Amino acid sequence: MRKFPIYLLIFNLFIIDCQKVEEQKEGITIKGTFSKQDVDFFVQFVKEMENAVAQKDIEKCLSFYSENFLNEKNLDKNKARENTQYVFDNYTNIKYKMKNLVANVKNDKAVSVDEFEYSAYPIDKKLDKLEFKGKERIYWIKENNEWKIVNWVIE
Repeated sequence: MRKFPIYLLIFNLFIIDCQKVEEQKEGITIKGTFSKQDVDFFVQFVKEMENAVAQKDIEKCLSFYSENFLNEKNLDKNKARENTQYVFDNYTNIKYKMKNLVANVKNDKAVSVDEFEYSAYPIDKKLDKLEFKGKERIYWIKENNEWKIVNWVIE
């Protein structure tokens, strides 16, 4: 009987693992061509982003953004930092919840869509309460083997 070289077996298992079509984990659906690490990342992203917002951890929030982040309103990463810092400085009881996230992954690019709810109460009563609900689409790219946000669209 001819032996199958172990490196070919490992390579075949890797290829099979990277060619999944759909997987669900903890309420997150991943579609396309992805690895176990991709699935784990998107599950962790939801948890970490929600926690970072609740804890007003601006560095953690922005750690998911690419340096090349730019949305259709010309909001870049620096402006996103300013806007986020303004909210963190002027609002309390900030809640951000993502649900039903579906990420379509292909190689080093992905698009995720989820339903979100966001609310925050002003410290100064002259400001209005922030309250948003809807869908958001996040465009991702892998940079140095890490998923980073290049665009974020609220629908």
